[in-house]
Amino acid sequence: MEIENFNLAANSRAGSRSTDPSLLREGDVKDWTPLVEDLKKGLDAGMPSPGRRVAGLLNEKLRGYIKNMPTASLLENSDVLRKELNKLFAKPDLYEKEAWKGIVLQEEARELLALPSRRGAQITRLNRLLIEAAWPAAFSGGQ
Repeated sequence: MEIENFNLAANSRAGSRSTDPSLLREGDVKDWTPLVEDLKKGLDAGMPSPGRRVAGLLNEKLRGYIKNMPTASLLENSDVLRKELNKLFAKPDLYEKEAWKGIVLQEEARELLALPSRRGAQITRLNRLLIEAAWPAAFSGGQ
């Protein structure tokens, strides 16, 4: 089963041409399963968590697919998930202290969080580090 009529081309052109090294590239995620399963749980979670936070920031259509499609079908469409995560990396409000409570962050992430404000590449870098910290088993190697 494929994600039907889910055209990201118009929305992700800037991200696909970007040279920001913090954006996910094909092959950066070695196993999407833990991430996808946490996103599914996050849609129904009552408590703050990375899965709930990330799922809540995804577009409504993709949230519907995550909620209703089997994990195996979502894994077949990992490129869509990768593109959507890259969009989230540009959002300055991805981090919420309560959502990442209990997640061990790298020193670089802690330093970026300590800045009074962040711009551009600092935001995408922090968000990449947050995602990697929340799902370390999913990534082929830290960025």
